Amino acid sequence: MLPADTEENLQQLFKDKDWTDYGPIVLPTEQKVAAMLKGTSRKPNEVIKTITYPGGARQLTVERAAICAVMAGLNRRISP
Repeated sequence: MLPADTEENLQQLFKDKDWTDYGPIVLPTEQKVAAMLKGTSRKPNEVIKTITYPGGARQLTVERAAICAVMAGLNRRISP
């Protein structure tokens, strides 16, 4: 398996794991996520939702939402 250290490897990892709809995936660098987080007054570790699924639950934080937005190619910042 390739490390997710480049956008190409990240795209391949998602394809290999069947985690993608085959749209482009942007590597969520610290700089890109930090830029996304500048658009909100919320703290990065603030939980905005708990997602439940068979066998468990996962907390969605403001930072995780920002990471997902960057990976999806959004270049707009999160609103407060």
